[in-house]
Amino acid sequence: MVTTEIREIAQSFFDLENTNQDLKSDLKDLYINSAVSLAMDPKLTEVSQIFERFKAAFVRSDFDTCRRLLSQLKVLLTEFPSLPPLFQKTANAVHELTLAREIYEHAVVLSVKTEDQDAFERDFFQLKPYYTDTCGLIPPSPQEYPILGLNLLRLLVQNRIAEFHTELELLPASALENPYIKHAVELEQSFMEGAYNRVLSARQTVPHDTYVYFMDLLAKTVRDEIAGCSEKAYDYLSVADAKQIMMFSSDQELAEYIEVEHPEWEIKRKTHSMLIRRRVLTGFAIRLWPGRCRVGSDRFLRFNSTRCPPNAVRLQKPNSWAVKVEEDPALAVVRFTGELAWSEAGPEVAEPQVTALYVEAQDCMVMGRWLDLASLMVTSAELVFSRVPEKDL
Repeated sequence: MVTTEIREIAQSFFDLENTNQDLKSDLKDLYINSAVSLAMDPKLTEVSQIFERFKAAFVRSDFDTCRRLLSQLKVLLTEFPSLPPLFQKTANAVHELTLAREIYEHAVVLSVKTEDQDAFERDFFQLKPYYTDTCGLIPPSPQEYPILGLNLLRLLVQNRIAEFHTELELLPASALENPYIKHAVELEQSFMEGAYNRVLSARQTVPHDTYVYFMDLLAKTVRDEIAGCSEKAYDYLSVADAKQIMMFSSDQELAEYIEVEHPEWEIKRKTHSMLIRRRVLTGFAIRLWPGRCRVGSDRFLRFNSTRCPPNAVRLQKPNSWAVKVEEDPALAVVRFTGELAWSEAGPEVAEPQVTALYVEAQDCMVMGRWLDLASLMVTSAELVFSRVPEKDL
C-alpha cells in the first residue's frame, strides 16, 4: 500500500526532475530506490499509518484514542535500530528519526492538552535526544524551541528553579533571543523579583496556545503568594483592592477563589469589603473582630463571636472554632502573669482583662513592636508584684 509519505516524496522528486534537467537521471534513480525501500519496510509503513490515525484523532480532540494509539506507536518505535540510543545507520534512518521525533512532539502536546504533567515529563525526556543528539542527521524541527520553552515554563510552575537554570545553560546563547525561550526567562526573572503583576499579565502574550495551561497554573501560584503576603500585611482589604492586587477581572472570580482557596476569609457584599483572618508566625490565629477570646491551659485558642465589624461578614457561618497551637514563650508570660494579677477578681472580671492583655501582646508581635511587648510584659509582672506582700518578696 502506498502511504501518504511515499506520495509526497514521489511528488517532490517529480517536481525536481521537471525543473532541473541535469539532475534528472540521478534523481530518478534515487526516487526509485527510496520508494522501493520505504514500500518494502512494513514496520515503517505500519507506524506511518497509525500516526496518521493519531493525528486525525488529535484534530478532533479524541484524546482517549490518541493515548491508545500513542502507546502502540511507542512500542513499535522500539523496533527501529536507527533511533536513540543505538543510532544505527540504516536505509531508512533519516525517515525513522524524523517520524519518531514528530511522534514524541505530538505526545508532549497531548500531555498538555490532557493536563498530565507526569506524562509531559516522560515524553519530553524521550524527545530530548532527538534535539541534542541528531544534529547533522536530520533537519532541525520547527517545534524544537516551542517545546523547549514549554518545558522551561513547566519547571518554573513546579518551582524547580535549579533545573530551570540547568536546562537554560544547555541551550546555545542564540536561543536566548528566541521568543519562546525569552518568554520563559522573562517570567522567571519577574517571579524572582516579586513582580507578580508582570507574571499575571504575561498570560495575555503567550507565544503559543499550548503555553496557556502552564500559565494558568503559574497564575494560581502567584495568587497564592499574593494571598499569603496579604494575610500578613492587612487586617482588611476592600474587594476592589483585593481584585486589583490579584488581578481578577470580576468580583465573582475573586469570591470563587476565596471560597475554594481561603474559606477563612470573609466578604461583606453590601459594603464591598473583605476581612482576612491572619495567623501569627508562631502559629496563633489572631482575632480580627470584636468577641470573646479565651485561652485555656490546654493551649487551645478559642474564638467565640457573633459580632463583626460593619464592614465584614462571614462567608461560612460557624459561631466558634478552635485552633491547636504551640504557645510563644512571650505570650505565655503575659498570660501567666495576667492570670495571677487578676486571680482575686473573679472569672467574670479576670477573663476579659487577661484576654485584652493577651490580644494586645499578639498585636505587638504581628506588628513587630517588640518594645511595646516588653513593656506589656513588665506591666503584667508589676501587677503581680503589687499584690505580693513585702515580707514574701
